[in-house]
Amino acid sequence: MKTRIVSVLILCVTAIYFLTDYSNANCPSGGSGGNTITPITPQVPPAPTRPPANTGLEPLVFNPPNTGPLGAWEMWWIRNRLKHLPFKEPLVWREEVNAGENETIAQKMNQTKEIIDAIANAMKSDKFPLARGMAAWALGKFKDKYGLQYLKEALNDPDYNVKNMAYLSLGVFGDVSSFDTIKQFLFSSESTDITKAYAALALGYIKDPKSTEALKEILNPNSKTPQNAMCSAILALGNLQEKESIPLLSGILNDQKRTMQERAYAALALGRIKAPESLPELKKSMQDKTGDIRSSVAIALGLIKSPDSKNDLLNMLQNDKDSRVRQFAAVSLAQLGDKSVCDALRKMLTDKKLDYNVKGVVIIALGIMGDEKSADLLRETVSSKKDPFLRPASIIGLGLLKDKKAVPVLINTLKTEQMSDPVAFLYTVQALGMIGDEQAVPTLETLYKKAQEDLNIAVPVYNNLTVALAMLGKRKEVLEILHKHLKDKKATSQILLRAIHGTAYVGTKESVTNLINCYKDEKNQDVRMYIMFALGFILDPQKINPLYDITADNNYFIWLNIMDHISLNKPD
Repeated sequence: MKTRIVSVLILCVTAIYFLTDYSNANCPSGGSGGNTITPITPQVPPAPTRPPANTGLEPLVFNPPNTGPLGAWEMWWIRNRLKHLPFKEPLVWREEVNAGENETIAQKMNQTKEIIDAIANAMKSDKFPLARGMAAWALGKFKDKYGLQYLKEALNDPDYNVKNMAYLSLGVFGDVSSFDTIKQFLFSSESTDITKAYAALALGYIKDPKSTEALKEILNPNSKTPQNAMCSAILALGNLQEKESIPLLSGILNDQKRTMQERAYAALALGRIKAPESLPELKKSMQDKTGDIRSSVAIALGLIKSPDSKNDLLNMLQNDKDSRVRQFAAVSLAQLGDKSVCDALRKMLTDKKLDYNVKGVVIIALGIMGDEKSADLLRETVSSKKDPFLRPASIIGLGLLKDKKAVPVLINTLKTEQMSDPVAFLYTVQALGMIGDEQAVPTLETLYKKAQEDLNIAVPVYNNLTVALAMLGKRKEVLEILHKHLKDKKATSQILLRAIHGTAYVGTKESVTNLINCYKDEKNQDVRMYIMFALGFILDPQKINPLYDITADNNYFIWLNIMDHISLNKPD
């Protein structure tokens, strides 16, 4: 895309894609061909940057002066929040009919075929490559076998954007019959680093011994595999979760001749296997001289969730000299679920010398573990406004704790701080949805009504209100408003984009039909692209997008080109 994107397109694209600078012409699937421009890897990997103001559910993140890169608590929340924002209700498209004591018959609804045909038609005939790519991704997430034939046809698309998404979609499908095609794509001399990376990641979803062998072959240090493809293959091995891969991954982790990225991703892959057998090698690397390696080890220990890691992670949190290591160690301690560490974590919040970034993650950790004893302190931080650096994390922490005592404080924040503190305002909307107390509904409904009347209200306000009200039992009422916008032939592109975004989050089977009908008459290519994205999000039978297998619980301070590309296809 070019930098002269109009404001309407910005509202759409930034709502779908975060952590991506479109002025660099990144595209959803990278590769070569078409109009794609492959970004050049900088010699010095940049730190994560704050997402754009209009990004999905994310608020206008507060950017303290002279404090450097994005703190890990915010980044972790961005990548993992769907696990804690239970607004999605996966649709069931097959009805199970009891046909006897030990037998059931799966009756496929005719509507399914109509949906797939409509998406497949967009994938084949839409003139906008990004819309076709999103359509391919929608078919991959839907995982209906009827759509498989269409995805294979998309491999012949003239645009590499669409081809890459089709390959990844076939992988997410878990279709073993697609293995040979994907492998050929992976080993082709004509494939770029990014396209090879897509193929490697695709194999990470096809749980077959052949996938493992192909990935191991590409990881041979003599194979001259480019960096993004190498790291993707490492991560894909972890996603396959086969213990037989532990020795190879351990060898990469310990090989000082490998790049830092390869070693760090090997640690992450060992964590994704979720086997205690990985612990000895990971613990050996806890003292690695490189902070990026230690950070990845901390993440991996949390993924394995072994009680044997508690003291190691607590030591990393309290004593490591690298703030990033301490941040990831805090999150991993929370994932162990051992509340015996809560006293130590709470004590850290009163340490005036402690880095506020570490404190932010500690707050999130206490929230994940349900530490009710920390609620008083978090409420005080929110109501006093004395610590603006920790206020947003405290608001999310109260949401994670489902602390009903905080509801009056949070409602007051909504009433008084939309303009003075937009960060606190937007995180508060999320938190009230998470707490689930109905006394917040009238205030949220008043704000939502105002958002219908005033298009100057920021997109993230609209999106957060949509989701929060759905979590508070108002899904039906919200969808009536959204569907009305979708059916309005006179609706502007700006109104449509807001309606499509909200519908993507909280939609039903009726929403699918409305989106398809909206697509048929739509002239704006960007709106069409986003409709395909919305269909993919609704039709995905999983609560968590499959790309979270790749992008969640990562070391976000390690820059790889493929991660920027993959982030473009995230649901929020």
